[in-house]
Amino acid sequence: MNADPDACVVIEDSPFGLQAARAAGMRALGFTGGSHRDHHRDRQMLLDAGAESVFQHMDDLPELVVRV
Repeated sequence: MNADPDACVVIEDSPFGLQAARAAGMRALGFTGGSHRDHHRDRQMLLDAGAESVFQHMDDLPELVVRV
C-alpha cells in the first residue's frame, strides 16, 4: 500500500496484532471495548504487547490518534 509506517495507527485487541504493528514501525493502540474483553485484566496484557495506550470506548479514539 506504500503507506509510511510513521503515518499509520493500528487499533488492536490482540497481543499478536500489537506486536505485528510495532514490528512494522507503526503506532499501536490497544482496545478492550469489545464484548469479549475484560478491560482490567487485558489492559496490562496489551501494554506488555506494545500498545502505546489502551482504551475501552471508541469515543476516546480521536484524542488518542492526534496525541503525539
